[in-house]
Amino acid sequence: MRKSLLHALFATLTVALAVVLCACGGGAKPEDGVTFKNSTDFPLICVYISSTSEDAWGEHLNDSDIAPGKTAVVSGDALVDGGGVPYDIGALDDDDIVYEFYGVTVDTGYTLDISVVDGSPVLTVTDTSGGTQTYEGFLYPFE
Repeated sequence: MRKSLLHALFATLTVALAVVLCACGGGAKPEDGVTFKNSTDFPLICVYISSTSEDAWGEHLNDSDIAPGKTAVVSGDALVDGGGVPYDIGALDDDDIVYEFYGVTVDTGYTLDISVVDGSPVLTVTDTSGGTQTYEGFLYPFE
């Protein structure tokens, strides 16, 4: 499946393969995983980290919605290529909007803040020393 076909992938996801911490507790620690922050106006129902070499997103990483203004920590095991290298980041909100970002450098302990600025998706990555990198992405309706 192609990454841009999130709807087909979403239909096949199973809870048994989810590997993430719920936004309300338990699971991975921020320093051992990757923190997703939702700075959009809608709950994020699925978040993804995919190797840039893959054509498919794989399984979604969160086991519950990430409410606006909230965070969820996903396991560092999602970084299959190791830390400090580029990944593709995807999300789907409950208003059926898809967010996609490509070539994002990620490592354990990083925070990925998804937002929309002037109608465009923005991903702000904060590393463990507090440095930030901003990525512009793609935003389109889920079909």
